[in-house]
Amino acid sequence: MNTLLSGESSSLHFMTRLVKKDQSIVWANILLSIRFDKNNEPMYYFATIVDLTERIKIEEQLRESMNFQKVIFETTTLPTTILDEDKTILISNRQFELLSGYTKEEIEGKKKWMEFVDPEYRLMMEQYHEKRRIAPNEVPLQYEFKFIDRKGEKKDIFLSVNIIPGTMKSVACLFNITELKRNEKALQEANVIINRGPAVAFLWKNTSGWPVEFASENVDKLFGYSAKEFTNGHIAYTDTIHQDDLARVASEVKKYSNIEGLQSFTHEPYRIITKAKEVKWIEDITYIRRGGHGEITHYEGIVYDITARKMAEEKLQISENNYRSVVEHAPILMANFLPDGTITFVNKAYCDYFGIPNEKIVGKTIYSSIPEYERQSMRDRLANCSQETPLFVTENRVNKSGELRWMRWTNSAFFNEQGKVIYFQSYGQDIHERKRVDELLYALNQAAVAMGSAFSVDEIFAVVANQLGELAITCQLFPVDETKKRFFTKYLHFDQKLIAMVEKWLQVDHENYSFPIDIVEPYQNAIQEKKAIFIADTKYLVKKVIPSVAAKLTDPIIKSFHSSKSIVTPLIVDDDVIGIFSVQSDHLREEDVPIFTVFADQLASAWKKVELLQDLKKTIDGTILTIAATVEMRDPYTAGHQTRVADLAVAIARKMNLSETQIESIHMAGIIHDLGKINVPAEILSKPGKISPLEFEIIKTHPQVGYDLLKKIKFPWPLAQIVYQHHEKMDGSGYPQGLKEDNIMIEARILCVADIVEAMSSHRPYRPSLGIDKALAQIRKDRGTLLDAKAVDACLELFDQGYELLNAEH
Repeated sequence: MNTLLSGESSSLHFMTRLVKKDQSIVWANILLSIRFDKNNEPMYYFATIVDLTERIKIEEQLRESMNFQKVIFETTTLPTTILDEDKTILISNRQFELLSGYTKEEIEGKKKWMEFVDPEYRLMMEQYHEKRRIAPNEVPLQYEFKFIDRKGEKKDIFLSVNIIPGTMKSVACLFNITELKRNEKALQEANVIINRGPAVAFLWKNTSGWPVEFASENVDKLFGYSAKEFTNGHIAYTDTIHQDDLARVASEVKKYSNIEGLQSFTHEPYRIITKAKEVKWIEDITYIRRGGHGEITHYEGIVYDITARKMAEEKLQISENNYRSVVEHAPILMANFLPDGTITFVNKAYCDYFGIPNEKIVGKTIYSSIPEYERQSMRDRLANCSQETPLFVTENRVNKSGELRWMRWTNSAFFNEQGKVIYFQSYGQDIHERKRVDELLYALNQAAVAMGSAFSVDEIFAVVANQLGELAITCQLFPVDETKKRFFTKYLHFDQKLIAMVEKWLQVDHENYSFPIDIVEPYQNAIQEKKAIFIADTKYLVKKVIPSVAAKLTDPIIKSFHSSKSIVTPLIVDDDVIGIFSVQSDHLREEDVPIFTVFADQLASAWKKVELLQDLKKTIDGTILTIAATVEMRDPYTAGHQTRVADLAVAIARKMNLSETQIESIHMAGIIHDLGKINVPAEILSKPGKISPLEFEIIKTHPQVGYDLLKKIKFPWPLAQIVYQHHEKMDGSGYPQGLKEDNIMIEARILCVADIVEAMSSHRPYRPSLGIDKALAQIRKDRGTLLDAKAVDACLELFDQGYELLNAEH
């Protein structure tokens, strides 16, 4: 008023509440102004009053409705989204975040709906999306599809989609039925699909009968009544509750409503009677709405149809009874135990296998059979176990017969609805035989691979014997003589002390011993029929093989060698039997025969291969020796030099533990390492006086010439490169390439040391022998600078141990 009187404003506009004559209160919008006389004195106020009561009431109702819808949207346990016409997700609730694995910030306005749809369903849902906006009656409002979350996991979803009236936007409610589908599968009811709509939303007034002020449009799917029938008061909510459950439900509402600060609660499942007089089981989550003074005015609720689940639970109970019956009589070992390891159940097979009665197992802990130092590790591994990712444990356990057997356990975890492990289930299998066969196959495979690089029958037998020996299987390889009438017992794989003891008993040397084939019927049959034979008792076999005077030693021999069973396989090359391969063990089985039959073919092929290699090696050796002799004919002063260098280089290589292949290559290269001197004039090679610089340059060409002569010949060894590098020095001062350190082959480094020692120790046309002592002093001086340190050390150690250069002058 003062503002008007002072003239600061010509009018005032404000909203206030007024009390009418009947004492009712109304909201009014008032425009107030003042009138002055000629002397500028206030005469009267002029007011325009508009009644806003109805508008305010409508705004409050609208705000309340919007708040309710927002609460419903955010608090529903169903993942819910609002989609734009272009399928962009505009709004999503917390449940959709949990379902998808993305946050609201990552989803809203950024993600397209089809990003969450399995490709198999995308075309269908694209068509539904477009058609729903053109001909909504021609597309289903509810259907199933597969949802893909952030991790790429697929989930079965029951979807309800509706267009928001007056817009092109749509709201989608998703009901995750993945677990339900899993239960259906467990119950072998994969063809049964529960046909129900999504959850129904209610707003109940807190008065008698719980009248419904709001119900979602899909209420008729569950109750049979339309939303209008509920909201117009035609039917109260309590009218739908089964009379046998009504008192309990009312009691629960009263109990939870009296708990101070409680905002929501969940009913125990209860029954409803639909309009069609059907009985259905439902479950609801109820939210309490309070007025300004804390009084309860309404209840909001989300109601689910769980009829199918109830039926499934009944079937599951029947299934569990059947399951227990099956488990109890299953041949596989089964046990259940709690998270702390306490065993709660074992089946009959478990008790029978270990020979322990049920009452002495149940109540014990699984950790009692695990070494103490492994228990924490087992607990940690079980903590990461689930039904989808079981824990597999392989261990040795003693059965009721006292045998140590390999067992494989499959441990699965079972969880409650809160995701907490409630128990573990363990399935056990005796895999002793399978593991034995796996180990046998692995050993034979390793042997087959190793045989491929063998250069002699001795090497072949050694790798086979070593692999089988790891499995406590002994073996024999008996070549036949040229007449095909006798076997030689050269290749035996037993404990050497036992072999020596048996040889002493029998007064024979097994490497030179042979016996007639026809006196041992299984061997004779294997050769004649060309097939493997299983021998369940080797007593007859051993008695026939050993000299008759030692027949009484049969049992001790079998016991010592643990060879009560045997498999005999013929070794056949080009349809010709070249020998037999025999394995012995106390654990062989007739089922192993095919395994050893296949391996025998590989063994025979390897045998034939090394024979061919040995023939080839003889040819190559002859060729190389001829080349060496040709060189020495042109240089009589160096006759024998190459052979002595080769011998010393081989001895150094053996001292350095090089492979047999490397040693062989060093030997061959040593014999012809000066091949290139064939291009050096004989008068230079045998010149008695001092060699000129030009003549020395000619001599230095011999590694290159030797390399050029050898490089096109396909030797099994890198002879050309070794010859090429045998005058290279570790510091790069050698010739012809000036190579350094590791760029020089180890074979060439060794040959260089041997060449220097032999050359200084021998007579030359231009000087007498300097003697072995000066030669060794020289390589000791050059150790690590010009010459390889390890090669020098090995050479010095050889001479310390008495090595001598044959025919060398000292």
